[in-house]
Amino acid sequence: MIGRDLQEGSAEWHDARLLNVGGSEIAGLFSLAPEDHPEYIQSPYTLHMVKAGRVRAPWVDDSPGSRIWFGRMMEPKIAEMAAIFFGWSIEKGGYCVSPHTPGMACSLDYVITEPTRFERDKGCTGPGVLQLKNSDWLQHKRTWTAGEPPLWIVLQLQHEIDCSGCSWGVICCLVGNNELKRYVYRANPRVAGALRDKVTEFWEGVRAGRVPNTDGTQSTADTLRELYQSIVPDVPVIIQGERIQQLCHTVINAVANLRESKRQLRIGKNELEEELKGITIAECTGYRIAVAVTEAREARPAKPGEMIKGREGSRRISVTEVPIQ
Repeated sequence: MIGRDLQEGSAEWHDARLLNVGGSEIAGLFSLAPEDHPEYIQSPYTLHMVKAGRVRAPWVDDSPGSRIWFGRMMEPKIAEMAAIFFGWSIEKGGYCVSPHTPGMACSLDYVITEPTRFERDKGCTGPGVLQLKNSDWLQHKRTWTAGEPPLWIVLQLQHEIDCSGCSWGVICCLVGNNELKRYVYRANPRVAGALRDKVTEFWEGVRAGRVPNTDGTQSTADTLRELYQSIVPDVPVIIQGERIQQLCHTVINAVANLRESKRQLRIGKNELEEELKGITIAECTGYRIAVAVTEAREARPAKPGEMIKGREGSRRISVTEVPIQ
């Protein structure tokens, strides 16, 4: 295992991160759909601009009460509970630099010093990477589907396994503050090859000045705003060329399609309401319909210094596809 003692958050740690693609950044190189990773994952465009030194790394709120702060405070406790619950002997992880791919590194949460019988039965030997996550019950149900963590988390673990030289790793998640789940993975050579290729291609692009295309993520939008400060000329600037005309045409069409889609959505939901005639849960071939009902509430007399508002009733209809048996 290749490890370096860098204190997380130190100047040296930040300098090392600028020279490497880390585990929390690797998913950004795969251009996953926005719903397949959290908003704080940097887009290819943003990652390029940050590593090329053209913009600062996105600001991350780690103040008391923030998501990052809670995760940092919870991590040692989750690790302690997991070690007791699963019978692991663990050590705090370090900063690992890939021995085979320049510009590829990661910070490990913890290391499992040796597998238990459960991991050995899955072919795991030697020390393993321990990645810790914390999720509420509903989010876990929505995004940790088919018995697997989200793809961006699996990519992060495989990245950490490859950088550390371990042959296996575990994603351990505390769900709803009262349930520990573990997901064991062995090193996947095909995934490792894809990770190395992506990192190598990325740094070649940075050195050559090949900027990735912009996309529709908030990450890219924030980077563009930092790159280009507003210019307010006295008269409109004339920009020639087909490219800007095509982009304007795209925006106009998208707005028109969005308005039409919203109109069709309102019509469809109203017609469904008529068909349901007050039923709140229904199924038809291939679909399930649910209506969330909020009853109206009148404002009660307020106590001195108290403000009590009434509430209008509402009905929110949703439709999901279900497998046809």
